Amino acid sequence: HAAKMSDATTRTALTAIRDQVLLHAARVFAPVDWSRIAAPVRFIWGEADRVIPCPAANDLPAHAAIERLAGVGHLPHIERPSAVIAMLERTIETTPAFSAPRRASA
Repeated sequence: HAAKMSDATTRTALTAIRDQVLLHAARVFAPVDWSRIAAPVRFIWGEADRVIPCPAANDLPAHAAIERLAGVGHLPHIERPSAVIAMLERTIETTPAFSAPRRASA
């Protein structure tokens, strides 16, 4: 994004953020091994996310669902809150541990 900026000051600031923060973070934090997560997983990703690209389907656990929102960027919960809520509700409704009635303990 920095290369596309016409304002030199903004371009310099964005380049510094990328070099000092984002690239360092990528070296420090190990990638997530999604296959180790046994719980129900639903990825909700904006297809236009330019910050974190959507993981490839073969990088996700077989039990994970992924839903991509066309025309949505890095913040689907802000850009399309009603769509994200509907997806979360579907996850809750289709996951027995979430949808089972809760009993009061004695």
